[in-house]
Amino acid sequence: MYYIYGLGVDYIDGEYVVTAQIIDFLNVAKSEQPNPSAQQVAVGTAKGKTVYEAFFNLYHFLDMKLFWGHLTYVIFSNNIVEQGRGNTVVNSLNRYRETRYQIWIYMTDEKIADVLQVSPVLNKSMTASKLADPMNSFKQESYYDPLNFRELIIDLNDPSHEVFVPVIKLKKDWKTKDESEDHIEFDGMAAAYSGGLKAVLTKEEMAGLRWLNDRTVRSALTFDMGDARLSAVIRGVSAEITFAEDGSSPQFNIMVRCEAILSDFDKEVNRLEVIDAIKKAMEDEIRKTYEIGVERDVDVYQLSEIVYRKKNRLFKEIAQDGKIPLNENSLKSVTIEIQKLSAARKEFTQTVGD
Repeated sequence: MYYIYGLGVDYIDGEYVVTAQIIDFLNVAKSEQPNPSAQQVAVGTAKGKTVYEAFFNLYHFLDMKLFWGHLTYVIFSNNIVEQGRGNTVVNSLNRYRETRYQIWIYMTDEKIADVLQVSPVLNKSMTASKLADPMNSFKQESYYDPLNFRELIIDLNDPSHEVFVPVIKLKKDWKTKDESEDHIEFDGMAAAYSGGLKAVLTKEEMAGLRWLNDRTVRSALTFDMGDARLSAVIRGVSAEITFAEDGSSPQFNIMVRCEAILSDFDKEVNRLEVIDAIKKAMEDEIRKTYEIGVERDVDVYQLSEIVYRKKNRLFKEIAQDGKIPLNENSLKSVTIEIQKLSAARKEFTQTVGD
C-alpha cells in the first residue's frame, strides 16, 4: 500500500483541490538519513465538487491502496480558509476512521504542491521535517505555537470560536555548493474561525503571544537599554490572567513569571537595569499584540474563554457572537516577574576586556 504523509487542500473555481504527499518509509526505520539516490516523496493532485469526491478521484490514478493512518500534517490554502470552507475539510477528515487527532495544521498562500515537495536541509528524512515534527524546533525557539487537529476542534467550539493557525512560506535562505534550496519557514499566525479568516498577524505583530503560552520552552527577546541593543533568552514562562468586573465590561490583569539568560552584551551591565529593560520590552510586546487584536476584532489572548469559565452568567449577559466586547482599556495591567537572571556561563562582566 501507499502511505499518505502530508495533505494540502484548496478551493478553486467551485471545486476542492486535494494534493497528497506519499512518502517512502523504506529507509526511515533504519536511519534518519535516507538513501540519497532514493526518491522520498511523490505528490499527486485531484479535484472534486466535494472533499470526498476529490479523495476518491485521487484513488483513480493510484496503483495500490492508500493508507491514511500515517497522515501527519494538513496544509490549508489561504483561499479555502477565507471562503470559510476549512470546516468542511475538518469534518470530512474527522469522520474517517484512519485519521488521528495529532495531525498538525498549517496555512499558506504558496502553491501547495511546491510546499509538499520540499525536503529538509542536508537530505534528512521527510519524517524529520519542520512540518512533520514542529516540536523539534519549537523546543529551541518557541515563537510559533504548533496547532494540531485536536486543538483546532476544541478552539473552534470554545468561545470565542477563534483559532490561531501557523502560516508557512517558502524561502531560499539555505544554499549548497550547487544552488539555493527551498525550505519552509513560519511566517506569522492566522486568526481563523468556522466562517472564514479574520486576520493574519505577522511575526512582529504576534510577538506577545509567546509570553502567555505556558508551552513556551525558550524564546529570544531583543531590547534596548540606554544606547545599547541587547538580547536575552526567556524561559520557564508561566502566565496567569485574572479579571475584575467594571460595570458590564471586565478588566483583565496579566501576570507573567519567567527566567532570563543574558549573554549578548559587550560591556559591563547593571543587573537591576537589565531586569527593568526586559520587563518593559515584554510588557510592550504583550500590549502591542493585544492592541492589534482589538483593531482587527481578534481575541488574541482568548480572554472571552476566561470569563466564560469563571463567570458564565456575566459572559451570557455581555457576549456578542461568542465573545465579550474588548477595547484598549480592557487590558488593565501587565506585570512581569523575572524570577532569575543569569549571564550564562559567566557573571555580568566582559569575556574579553577593552
